[in-house]
Amino acid sequence: MTTPQQSGVDVDSDKPFKPMSFSEYIWARCKSQPLIPIGCVATVGALVGATVALRTGNRRTFNQWLRFRVLAQGATVMAMVVYGSVALTREQQNAHYIKSQVLLGDLPPDTPWPGRKPGEGPTTPTPAQLEAQAAAEAAAKATAAEAASAAAGRDAAAYPLPKKERMRASDFARRLKEAEKLQKEEEEAKRAK
Repeated sequence: MTTPQQSGVDVDSDKPFKPMSFSEYIWARCKSQPLIPIGCVATVGALVGATVALRTGNRRTFNQWLRFRVLAQGATVMAMVVYGSVALTREQQNAHYIKSQVLLGDLPPDTPWPGRKPGEGPTTPTPAQLEAQAAAEAAAKATAAEAASAAAGRDAAAYPLPKKERMRASDFARRLKEAEKLQKEEEEAKRAK
């Protein structure tokens, strides 16, 4: 639950919003979401208890404090998730749902949603826009075809090669063995002279 003063005007009155100091903001958040600071204090307390138990050499108490720390930390994270999900208002949820339905094509592109600004979101393209888009796609295909034909006549040392032109590991091993065999034959021929 976020503070109601985020929009610049207090919800309960028509007075303009007065900026809060950092400490006032933290105190307001602690009052609106009390489980989070309680969970943080419990987690830190469990760590301090575990440290004391470790110093005194009491393993059983140490393990109990660490288990309590895990529970306190998990409860704190769950409180954060709950408070974060509650922060979404019904209007925000409806706007998100409508936007997703428009993007999926289940609703027409000009469907209004809460908070939608004029010109925001997808619009229905005009015939001229469709023709321009088709021309751009055709030009891109032509450019890709030219690049492919240029790549076919490229230098043999060009890297990286397309996947179908790459050498397989088995071919590489075979060629390496042949090269080693030729090298041994050349060395033997040199020794024989």
